[in-house]
Order: sequence, then structure tokens, then C-alpha cells
Amino acid sequence: MALAGDLKEIAFSDVAQLYSRTGRTAMLVVNRPDSDETLGVFYFDGGELVDARMGELEGVEAVYKALELKEGTFRAIREVKCRERRIFQPLGALLLQALQRLDEQAQVDLGRPTTYTEFETDPEVMRDGDTIVSTGFPDPSLFHPAQEIATRVCLTCGKQYSRGDVCLADGSRLVRNTGGPLSVQPQALRATNEPFIDPKEQRRRLVVGVAGGLAVLAVFAGVLWVGIRAHRPLAAPAETVPAARAPAPAAQTASPVIVNAPFADPTGKAPVVLEPSSRAVPALTAARGVTDTDVTFGMVAPFSGPARELGRQMKMGIETAFNLANESGGVAGRQVRLETRDDGYEPAKTVPAMRDLYERARVFGIIGNVGTPNAALALPFALDRKMFFFGAFSGSILLRREPPDRYAFNFRASNAEETAALARYLMKVKRLRPEQIAVFTQQDALGDGGYAAAVKTAQGLYGNAGATLLRVGYRRNTVDVADAVARVLAQTPHIKAVITVATYRAAAQFIEKVKESRPSMIVGNVSFVGSTSLAEELNLLGPKVAAGTIVTQVVPPVEGHSPAVLEYKAALAKFFPGEKPDYVSFEGYLTAKLLVEGLLRTGHELDTEKLVGTFEGLSALELGIGTPVNLSVAEHQASHKVWATELDAHGRYEPLDLE
Repeated sequence: MALAGDLKEIAFSDVAQLYSRTGRTAMLVVNRPDSDETLGVFYFDGGELVDARMGELEGVEAVYKALELKEGTFRAIREVKCRERRIFQPLGALLLQALQRLDEQAQVDLGRPTTYTEFETDPEVMRDGDTIVSTGFPDPSLFHPAQEIATRVCLTCGKQYSRGDVCLADGSRLVRNTGGPLSVQPQALRATNEPFIDPKEQRRRLVVGVAGGLAVLAVFAGVLWVGIRAHRPLAAPAETVPAARAPAPAAQTASPVIVNAPFADPTGKAPVVLEPSSRAVPALTAARGVTDTDVTFGMVAPFSGPARELGRQMKMGIETAFNLANESGGVAGRQVRLETRDDGYEPAKTVPAMRDLYERARVFGIIGNVGTPNAALALPFALDRKMFFFGAFSGSILLRREPPDRYAFNFRASNAEETAALARYLMKVKRLRPEQIAVFTQQDALGDGGYAAAVKTAQGLYGNAGATLLRVGYRRNTVDVADAVARVLAQTPHIKAVITVATYRAAAQFIEKVKESRPSMIVGNVSFVGSTSLAEELNLLGPKVAAGTIVTQVVPPVEGHSPAVLEYKAALAKFFPGEKPDYVSFEGYLTAKLLVEGLLRTGHELDTEKLVGTFEGLSALELGIGTPVNLSVAEHQASHKVWATELDAHGRYEPLDLE
């Protein structure tokens, strides 16, 4: 059954969710109601909304515009894919943001505050944890409540619907019905049976509820205060100390010390009991995650699952740099700490982990998060809260917008820069044509960005012929590469080189299977693969598989003797004895070293805005990697340098000249 209909009968948000539920790949075309003129196109890939265009608008902005449509016809054309992915949010989150934005604007236009009305959501519509909550529009008909629209009936099976042109059970055309209860509810959003409440009445009830709550709170406060006074004789008040100082000396702290304040309150103005201790209690400053003695950063990465080695190595590199700084007195008298959370490289777990770091651990900022699909969710969370988001282990364009997101900074070169370097090497040095090259990617935002960069480079060298690059892939957090291998080997003319944008286990499986049939195949990987882990996997398979495998790097070769490499190796041996130098941990080390430099330059009066200002004024900084680091208001990526290495017959990486 092909999806088609009229936007007068079903809202665009319902159409998007309905097609997302099918899990299919298609292009949804929206036309003007009175002509074949196209208003917009929307691409679904495996049920995910991945791109949208309306006039000059692209991506999420086009979706926002589509939600304003009241008229138009739509149809779906199956098995049509977009050339470039521009939308990375889950559909539910995207619709929620868009609808709230439209609602707020509508309420502003009407001169009244925004109100929200909850709707029930069909559990079968939910995908990957999406949450749909419709907003209270001044025009409720946008959601087409069932009780406000004449029903339609299928003459074949007798089922009734509140909207739509075809029966979802057998595909028959629907005819209007004058009445009768609905036997089938709408598939996307259906209104609750709750009576409609006028926004003014909602606000009146809210005010009454808040006032009542405050009254109860006041009574509770009075009772609590009386109880406290009853147990504190006025003649012998407990010793008081300022909240920003350490407790009294040991001789005076045999019993808890009460900090004097009028009433319990999370701001620190309340009676707070300090347990007896001989240690100084760090005093909180105005900045989240900062005390007189510490500054704490958070990190969300895979510490379990197939990509866990990436998280472990990145964390170890960061802690190596932090330990080195702390050993020398810290930054402005503070020790630098790291709190970590495991998301298993599953984006669905990333936001809960970020929220835990923000709300419970109360970290100052984020450093070294791992993964592009994970960053697509973590970054908006951080930006919405003005959290410092630094040095993610991702080369995604999501983290490198123009102009830059104010609170997001990167250390490494981008995936596009790495992939482009490999593509140029294959075409200019190895003299291969685009039709002789394939791109093996993870099927998500990480892979999309890598493939787009390879195609762009090929088109720059060969024009339209560059679009012939074959793309094959695998699902994230799996090693299911059989289909990708089969497609590469079946291609005519023969594929002679493959660029891979994948994690180490999937990449190793792919390389092994391809080289069984094509021993001379050239395989180049971007640094996200994890060089050491990939080498270990390939070396187990023998030199015929490992030899010649190329990996681009965003840091100098760890086998070299540059100042940064020597410093890193010495610190790693000191704080993590027995651990081997690794490209991922070296990147974590340099990322953290750059952060420490920014903290030192900012000084003791630390807050997010001051730290951002410090980095935006940082130029010509030498980290010992052979190229200076420069940041500015318009440049939030510290390094654009791409190195390359190649495994030799002994399974060791040797420098490779890409030019």
C-alpha cells in the first residue's frame, strides 16, 4: 500500500509518524492542493526521517515549516534515498521541539502565555524511546481530535477511522460516515477523553495550586522551625561557622556543627549539619562543579559493548593529563577530576547519562565523549544548559557548525578531513578512479558524514563521475558485514580500494573477509577505528590480512619521538604502568592537556563564559605536535592536521606519506 492523502484530513506530524512506523525507506512528496507544484520533500531511511527540503529551507528547518501546512496533498515514493543526511534527531524529539516552537510563536502572536495539553500516544507508534507530547495550539484542529471530525468507514471490513483516505487493514478506500463510535483510533496521536479546558482556566487553576502549595510549605516550615528551637536552648547556641570555610579544629568538633541560617534551602542558607572531620570541607563557588579545591568534568563513553576499548583508552589519556597537572599543583589551586558514565555506544543511553552527570554529579563541563550518533544527542543537551562541551572523540560535522556553537570546542581534525585525505591519496597517488573505490561505513551519522566527504572529494577531482562511489555498510554495535563484503566483491569493474568509517571489530571482520578473495585490496581507515585495537584484531588473523592496512591519525605517530609523544609516554608509564601507548589515549591526553592550558589561563575565578573567552583568544599554542594550535570566535577546532600510518608485515604502524 502506497501512502497518499490530503493534509486537510491528516496533520503532517501524523503522516511523518505513520510512515516512520512502517520502517521503510522512501521519499515523501508534498504538493500544493490545486497543482502538481512540489512544496517539499522528506526522506525516510529505514523509518528514520533523515532529510527534508522546503523551498530554500533544509533539514530540521524544513520540518518546522512543514508543520505549519494546513493544505496540500502528499504521496510516498518507495526506495528513494537522500544524497546527504541533514537530520540526526529521533523523529519524536524533533516533532516535540518543532511543535513547541510553533506553539510558543502562536501564543506570542495572540498575546498570551504558552499552555500545553497532553495527548495519549499509541505505544505501537513509539520508536527507539521517542516521546511525543503535543502542544496546546490555539487551533486544536491541527491534531484532528476524533470527536471533532466525521468518521470514515471501510466498506470491505467495516472498520471506522477519524481521518485518512485508505483503510490501514486492507488498503480499501474509505467513505464518509455520519456517525457511530470509532472502532479504530488514529494511528499517530489521538485525543484523550478529558474535556477541553480553556487556557485561561488552566492558568487560574495553576495559580490556585501554586498558592496552596506555598501555604502548605509555609506551615511546614513553621512547624520545623519550632521543633528546631525546642531542641536548641537559647542559652547555649551551637557554634556557627561560615558556609565557605572549613569546620572548626578537631578539639571543637566532637559534635556536629550547625551552620546558622533561617530555613533549609538548597542554596546553602539553611541549617546544615556538618559531620565531625579533621579534613577541610571544600566550599562551593558560584560555578557548577567548581569548589575551592576541585573542578570536575564529566565524560560519557562506551565502557561496555563492542566499542568499549575506545572509551577505556580515551578515559585513560584524559586522566593521564589530569594526573600530571594535579601532581604539579592543579589549576589555580584546584585538582581536576573526571566523572564517567557508560552508554555502551548506544545513543538511547547517552542523554540519561548526560542528565546524571548534570543533575547528580553536577559537573562543570563535558570532555572526551565518544561517538558521533551519541554526540548528536549529547551536544544539544549540553548547549541547552550552556555546558562546556570539549574535545569529543568524534569528527562529525555536527560538532563543527559555522558559525561555531559557543560552548562546543574540538581538538581533532574532522571525519571529512580524514576521509578526504584518504580519497585524495587513492585517486591522486594510487591513480584509482571513483568506480574502483568503495566506502564501508557504519549505518548512522558517523558513516553518513564519511561517505559525503569521500563523494565530495571525488567530485572535485572527477566531476559527476565522483558520485559513483559504492557505499556499503553495517549496523552500529554489530559485526554483521557479510552483505557489505558480498556487494564489494560482486561489483564490476572490480573494486580495488575501500575507505572504512567503522569501529575496530567490524572493520577487522570486513578486512579479513575481503582479503580472503582479494589479497591486493587497499583498505584505508579513519582514526575513529581505534588503531591499536584494530592492529591487535588483524594481527591475530596473520600478516597477509594485516599488512598494508592504512589508518589516518589526528595525532602524531606514537612510535615517533616528538616532544608531545615523549611527554605522553613518560606520563602514561608513571600513572598507568603496563599500559601501551595508543593513538586513542594519546588523543585523550592532548585533548585534556589543551583543556588544562585553558583552565590555567582563565585563573581562579572560573566560570563557563570566562573559559569560553579564554579559548576564543588562544592562538599559536605549541603542544609539541609539530603544528600550532589556534582557536578564535570563528574557529572552535584546534587542529586540522591529518597524519597517516600503515601496518607492516610485523603488525607495527609505520608513517605513510599521503601526498
